[in-house]
Amino acid sequence: MHYIRFLKQPRLLPSASAPNQVSAKITITTDLGESFCFETVPLCALLEIDASGSTSGGGAWRTLASADIVWAAKDGYTGVEVIIPAPNLARLRHGRVRMVVKARSDSLDVSAFENCWVQAAEETSGVVAVRSMAINLRPHAEQRPAIQALAERVFHAHGKELHIWEEAGESIARHIWYGPGPRDAGLILSSYLSFFSPLSSESGKVYSPPELPLLQTTLQKEEFQVLELGAGCGIVGISLATFFPEAKQVILTDLPEASEILTHNVSLLPSPTNSKISHQVLDWSLPLPTNIQNTRWDLVLVADCTYNPDVVPDLVKALGRLTEPGKAEALVVVAMKVRHESEAVFFDLMQDAGFVVKEKAKVPLEVLGADSEEIEIFGFMRG
Repeated sequence: MHYIRFLKQPRLLPSASAPNQVSAKITITTDLGESFCFETVPLCALLEIDASGSTSGGGAWRTLASADIVWAAKDGYTGVEVIIPAPNLARLRHGRVRMVVKARSDSLDVSAFENCWVQAAEETSGVVAVRSMAINLRPHAEQRPAIQALAERVFHAHGKELHIWEEAGESIARHIWYGPGPRDAGLILSSYLSFFSPLSSESGKVYSPPELPLLQTTLQKEEFQVLELGAGCGIVGISLATFFPEAKQVILTDLPEASEILTHNVSLLPSPTNSKISHQVLDWSLPLPTNIQNTRWDLVLVADCTYNPDVVPDLVKALGRLTEPGKAEALVVVAMKVRHESEAVFFDLMQDAGFVVKEKAKVPLEVLGADSEEIEIFGFMRG
């Protein structure tokens, strides 16, 4: 799977001799940005305005202008310039305008979670669209860079939308790390959870993912409590809280550097979902916060957290503290895309800590112009 990213945020380029234009630069990379897309991908760039006139939050967006562009393999090293002519844009001094860049073909779109399973069954790959922050409409001389550049991903299922913001790169040199944002294993786990939601319609399930009976049984409880470790942007926990009304409490945890993104993404959730989900700092190398230590968790979620072997020992210790004898038998669900052999240490340490793999599933993940990959989902319990 690939992700469209802004290397340079969209900005207005006024000119006395030509129509106003909005310019941006994009790239297409894998989830961690470790490699570019080496396939030709037709893209569509849209300029959208919030027709409601809102200056923040919500909005009813309509298209002002558009442009077709093509991503080619050679563009991985420089990025692609996106230019959309917008003759009337300079007159808009109020309201919000944004840029959306997406694949021109609907078959590549993964904004609908069910498309993840269609693509897996049909052995096709996806490209995740991106939406910009509101564009600064002041003349070029008045523009100032944003304090922190952000970009938005939007996913939907069962009539509900998830708005997930992430840090946006401002330089080709930053392609190796983009901060907290959706990644392959978290995205697939989120779509898996949505598939088994009580909000899901059986008639719409054309393709089915592999079943995980223990996880499905936990999700069918009258009420249950969920903790996510290494939440990043929060997509997994937010998906669960959104698609499972029975979830009594969902706490997303990560290091302090993820707090700003988590705060923003959680704040966008509508009521009553926002009343049962929260986030807090949790460092795996330190004792658990009192409220987390004293809670009997039904489900502990971990996605995309095992690729750095240096932190795996602390992760396993944290999982051990959460499932100490005398606590409820929490199901620990780990979703991962194995990136290198050193990740095997996670399974060795889990076994040493008394964890047993109770169930597992593999989901094929096609990659444009590259070998296919797999997302693996494991259900662990102690003893």
